[in-house]
Amino acid sequence: MEQKGTEVSVVEARPPALKLTEEAIATIQSNIQMAERLVMSVLEKDVDYGIHLGTDSFALRDPGASKIINAFNCYPDHKILYSQETEEIITFQIQANLISRQTGNLVATGIGSCSTMESKYGYRWVENPEDYGYKRDELTRRRRGKYRIPNPEIADLGNTILKMATKRAEVDACESLPGVGSALKKLFGSPERKQPDWAGFWGRVAQLGLSEQQVHEMLGVTSVNHWIAQGKTLDQAIRTLSERLSHGPESSAPPTRKVTTTKAERDSTAIKTINELFKACFDDFNMQPDQVIRELGYSSQSDITELPSECYKKIAAVR
Repeated sequence: MEQKGTEVSVVEARPPALKLTEEAIATIQSNIQMAERLVMSVLEKDVDYGIHLGTDSFALRDPGASKIINAFNCYPDHKILYSQETEEIITFQIQANLISRQTGNLVATGIGSCSTMESKYGYRWVENPEDYGYKRDELTRRRRGKYRIPNPEIADLGNTILKMATKRAEVDACESLPGVGSALKKLFGSPERKQPDWAGFWGRVAQLGLSEQQVHEMLGVTSVNHWIAQGKTLDQAIRTLSERLSHGPESSAPPTRKVTTTKAERDSTAIKTINELFKACFDDFNMQPDQVIRELGYSSQSDITELPSECYKKIAAVR
């Protein structure tokens, strides 16, 4: 503030312009080199990282993330962004903030979700479904004399779902640490995908506890293909869903689980794309994309060479 005679004028302070310096660049280069040394020399395959379920690519695991976080002298601080706990569904979305032990500053953040709508938590294989109130002829999934039924002990999974969401958030935050993301890409390799990773996308949607209809409503599209056509990515879609879910609108609450049966009237010749195959198998058999891929005998979506209609026939034949 300047004063001239009886007049007073206010001079606004301007924030300093962002400017890269030689020192800053050297620090970044050093961090990247150290992160690469850490990742390459410390992480152990099949323990700290391994093949991601339903894909042919590697992914960082919780033990590896813990090693990297400790090496950066950080600790995770967690915040629940969204939660739902009912008799039918349990869902948690967690934000992990990595705090420097040395300075107390926030250095990285990550988000992780988990829900009982994921197949491994939402179902159980039993020999006598009648004991749980189900008839054998109304259950479509069978394996080695056992039948798949909705998990009768959903209420007991609260702690498990919370812990899994927390671990996923820590892994996501770890990958945001300086130099770690690029170091992991060099360790894992980053092959170009010929098409979007639909299996991975719908698997992450299941972790959020969302239905396909809710995904469309929250993204403002009638099909996720339309989202891609706008030049956006599936990762951006997941981030958008996570952000909107964290705000807690009633319209984003996950639906209740229902036991689905095979739709005998489905015309398999109408299934033209892999995405349509995933949708049909989810609607008719309550199968997630990674389950469809494994049932067909493939390791990833990009390996599928058969027509989607023929793939559907194979799956329907054993249901």
